[in-house]
This record gives sequence, C-alpha cells and structure tokens, in this order.
Amino acid sequence: MPIDYSKWDNFEDSDDEKPAPKKTIVKSDETVAVPKPEAPSKAHGSVWNSNSWHWEEQKFDEWGKKRLQELVGTRDFTSEIVYQEMPIAFGWTLTLSEVDGEAWTHIRKQKKIVGYNFTMSFTWTGTIDSGGRKESVGGTFTYELVVDDDDPSISFTCTSS
Repeated sequence: MPIDYSKWDNFEDSDDEKPAPKKTIVKSDETVAVPKPEAPSKAHGSVWNSNSWHWEEQKFDEWGKKRLQELVGTRDFTSEIVYQEMPIAFGWTLTLSEVDGEAWTHIRKQKKIVGYNFTMSFTWTGTIDSGGRKESVGGTFTYELVVDDDDPSISFTCTSS
C-alpha cells in the first residue's frame, strides 16, 4: 500500500521565531491611548461572606463628607452679562459650610449597590458691578443630594448690603 505524503507539501519546516512587533516612538507632544481597565464582574464582600451571597453593608459616611469637602470646598466665580446694552460683572465666592448625611454600599447575591443621602449647606458672597455702581450681595443655599431622587431639593436666599 502506497503512502500519501501530499498533506506535507505546504508544511514549512522552520525554527525561526515570528518577527518582533514593530516599535512605535511617541513624541512628547503626542498622547498615547491607555487601555481602560475592565471592571470586576462580581462584587466581593468580607471573608466571612461566602461568595458574597449574604447581605453585607459598609458605611462610608466620613469618607463621603470629606470627599465632598475636597471636591467643592471654596470656589471663586466670575461672569459678565449684558442687560439693555449695559455690561454687568459678577464676582462671587461659594463656600461649603456644612455637610450632613450618609453613604453606604450593600452587597447581596454578588451585586454591589451604592447609596448616598447628603444635605449640603453653602454660603456665598460677591459683588455686582454695573457702570460705576458696586453692590455687595450674599446669601445661602441648601442642596439635598439623594441617590434615588431625580429632582434634587434646593432652597436659596439672597441678601444685599
């Protein structure tokens, strides 16, 4: 019986390695796209929580208050509008005076749920300059930030001196 070696006709018998990938040179003014890390597919709880199946809650109240204070803190703003062909300049400072509330995470059946409920009180002071007239203004406002609320509650006061 003859042996058919035709299946070996297109076989390359080479020990050479594959060519090295091309190197790219990035100039200092170019940006390089960094691949985005993938989010974990499952939430992980404590060691005692087998497979993160049981209810587990972690409080992040102090962290949330500190983080909001870092993000908002004190900010300065300037803007200008034109009313009846007269420019009016605004300059004001916004200060986060009080943060109250809570932040938490729940883990149940390998799902992580994040929640928060914060009330932030702000004070603001500023000046309005129109023509040669300067007016000092100030006031307060309160902003309620709730995870499940689509319409946040805001109360605003304004005073003039």
